[in-house]
Amino acid sequence: MHADWEQLLDTYKNTDGILIAIAQCDTNSGPGTGSSLCNHYNLKYYPYIVYGDPSSPQEYNGNRDYNSLLAFAQQHLGPAANSGPVVWANKPPTCPKSSDVAV
Repeated sequence: MHADWEQLLDTYKNTDGILIAIAQCDTNSGPGTGSSLCNHYNLKYYPYIVYGDPSSPQEYNGNRDYNSLLAFAQQHLGPAANSGPVVWANKPPTCPKSSDVAV
C-alpha cells in the first residue's frame, strides 16, 4: 500500500487545492507532526487514511491500491482532483480548502 500512496502523492504534488500527505506516527518533530498529529486525529492503526474537513475528518474504507485511491480522490476531493497538475512557474501555490485535505 505504501508504494500506491506514494504514487498518489506524486500524482497530486503539483495540483493546486489538493493536499495528500503522510504522517509518520512513530516519530515526533513538534506540534502538528508525527505522533502528535496522529494522536490529534486518534488514528487507531496504520496505515489509517482520513479525508475531508480537518475539523471533522472521515475514515477512508475503500481499497488501497493506486487505481482505487485515485478514483476516490477524483470523486471526493473536488474539481481540483480532476484538473491535473498546475505549472507552478505560472501560478503561486495556495493553501487548500479544508474540504480538500487527505492525510
